[in-house]
Amino acid sequence: MAFAWPRLRADLLAVLAVFALLAAAAGWLLGSNGGLRWITSVAQAQSGGMLEISGAEGVLFDAFSLQRLVVRGNGWRIELDALRAEWHPLALLRGELNVAVLSARQLDLLTVPGDPSAGGPAAMPATLRLPLALRLDEVRLGTLRWFKREDAPPELVARDLHGAYRADKNSHHLRDLRVRFDQGTLQGEVRIGADAPYPVQAAVAARGDLPLPDQPVEMNARAEVTGDLARLEVYAAAAPAGTQINASTHLNLTAPM
Repeated sequence: MAFAWPRLRADLLAVLAVFALLAAAAGWLLGSNGGLRWITSVAQAQSGGMLEISGAEGVLFDAFSLQRLVVRGNGWRIELDALRAEWHPLALLRGELNVAVLSARQLDLLTVPGDPSAGGPAAMPATLRLPLALRLDEVRLGTLRWFKREDAPPELVARDLHGAYRADKNSHHLRDLRVRFDQGTLQGEVRIGADAPYPVQAAVAARGDLPLPDQPVEMNARAEVTGDLARLEVYAAAAPAGTQINASTHLNLTAPM
């Protein structure tokens, strides 16, 4: 029986046409603004109200921006304005999410305090490992505001935040942190282990003015933190108005609030 070469050729062409169609669809999704807007609309629709996304521009495969991104959870909400990301998608092939630049004009964080009647110690997470390695080469944030209530002024306002972040199977590392507050500036780095008991190493330096009644007094301070997330050991040194103050304490993060 003769082999049906024409039929085989037609079948191969059909398979190639399907792959070409899939490649074109993938190219549209990843390499066009229309694809980015479609992906964000689907993500928002499938999030069950957890995500709110608007103003998507750019392409997912390279650099894109979002005019507004809101992420909601149980007792918290994060709202980002003018978010921009530049990333290296091919790094996913080696199991790493690599973002070259992540910036936003403003980030508002709302956290609702837990029920005081609940009492009891705070539970430590089962693990801090991420599904894949994460690398943020440059993080820039114009303004960070933390709220405890919708209708109240912010508990904390920080500006001009810069830093870099990296997480792997062993630890989370925030480095080159610089941030400005109304009272002064702060810089430092923090490393937290990914597995229990989550060892912590941190070094922070601050410079600012003490708001004394007569006149502000310039002060330099530094702090070192060791231990783990359940019990932090803190050593601090400050030099206000030509004097030297040293102090040490510990913080139990699992104690009832």
